[in-house]
Amino acid sequence: MPEQFGHARRAQWAPLTVRSKYHSPMRPSTTDANYSYDMHRQLEQDPARYDRMPSSIVDPKSIDAWRHDRMRSAFLPFIAEWPGAKWLTIGDGRFGADAHYLLSHGADATASSLTDHTLRQSHEQGHIAEFASVNAEAIDYDDGAFDFVVCKEAYHHLPRPPIGFYEMLRVANEAVIMIEPIDHRNGGVLLKLKGLVKKVLRGDGIAEFEPDGNYLYRVRPAEIGKLLAALNYTTYAYRPFNDFYVGGLANKKASKWSLAMRCTQLGILVQNALCRSGLLGYGLASIVAFKREPSPEALAALRDADFAIRDLPRNPYLTTADEPEADS
Repeated sequence: MPEQFGHARRAQWAPLTVRSKYHSPMRPSTTDANYSYDMHRQLEQDPARYDRMPSSIVDPKSIDAWRHDRMRSAFLPFIAEWPGAKWLTIGDGRFGADAHYLLSHGADATASSLTDHTLRQSHEQGHIAEFASVNAEAIDYDDGAFDFVVCKEAYHHLPRPPIGFYEMLRVANEAVIMIEPIDHRNGGVLLKLKGLVKKVLRGDGIAEFEPDGNYLYRVRPAEIGKLLAALNYTTYAYRPFNDFYVGGLANKKASKWSLAMRCTQLGILVQNALCRSGLLGYGLASIVAFKREPSPEALAALRDADFAIRDLPRNPYLTTADEPEADS
């Protein structure tokens, strides 16, 4: 669930409202990437939707901030193992909250989103440093311009996600780190039950489209592995996890004595227990697509942080520059 903005309630966008605002009688205009990008630009610049800073900046002790910083904790092993690395955040239009987290932990981070509308405000208030307007499917930076590229809960908004993935991979020197919903097509009865619980508690369920108007493109870690293998990269890592969001609890304090906090943690613990027993699939995952093979020390640090490491098959029909080609 996207991060809330301070104590302001997140604007409720019904799909029909969005459709009536942007829908054209010409059907082709709603089936290309420009339609999606134009819609998201307008939403990102709408003051009714982005009227306050996100909770992780202005209310860091709230449950909502705790939830999102818990997701961002996936960045910490990389900050520790690659000190001085340059980072780029993608889809960071909520005032650069991801870049703000990285900066607060000593990283060199540039925030980017489809527009710089909220990023400029955050920069002027001293919450982020560098920022840019970036289309994830056509990133205006040179190859390897950054060590790490981060995309938290934005990949599933892209109209052509694999194109965006390869663009992020192009400008990264070490790895692309994504935090995204996981695809569970055959989740069975418990997944349907989870959707019902979400519908009761939040007013929504497990849908194929989001109120912003985009298709919700869930990923699988193995799918990212295949995209890497196609370019002969060797390694990816992932850490599945669960989240628990109830709007009425989001702005409560994240203290250990808080009933709201205990409910949030209990919601996560119940899901975790069902996942470990094989009855339910995890809801989200931190997925790391490496461009360079990590050092043994870096891999050990990732395993200590509960990441699973996966080696990809090597292409037997390719040879390295210093390996002579076999006689046929």
